[in-house]
Amino acid sequence: MSSPAVPDHVVSAVAGLVRRVKSLTNGMATVREHRSTDVPSIIVDIQPVNPAACPITIVAEQFVILLVGAGGCRWEMSYDETDVSTIMRVMRAVVEGSVEERYALGRSSVRVTLDDGTVSEATTRRPLAWLSVRKNRAQRSFTIYQPYAVRA
Repeated sequence: MSSPAVPDHVVSAVAGLVRRVKSLTNGMATVREHRSTDVPSIIVDIQPVNPAACPITIVAEQFVILLVGAGGCRWEMSYDETDVSTIMRVMRAVVEGSVEERYALGRSSVRVTLDDGTVSEATTRRPLAWLSVRKNRAQRSFTIYQPYAVRA
């Protein structure tokens, strides 16, 4: 089954984002791009080499959806330059390790500290099946993408 046609403006925007992401991660992450077989969208998975760093997923369809962390927290943005700039600022902060994920029963949140000190937060209100009842609250701070072995 072939993938549905993705609009040209989405293909162009994703190509630009992928170039910027590869430059930002500079070999410190695997960047995989694939097309959905269900809806006209492109999915970009960014998996850091450092296992203690935070993964990112970009879903490009009618809007750009930026998913950060394991709990499903997301930012939904447009393709205009202001929103793309915000997406890049959030991703830069994640790559630099300025991200914290909090879990509780029925919700999770991601807090990203941007380069100017402001905090951008995304929250989801979905039950997290893997969070046990006994451990109903958790917090995780992620580290930078650069593996410790190559730090200067």
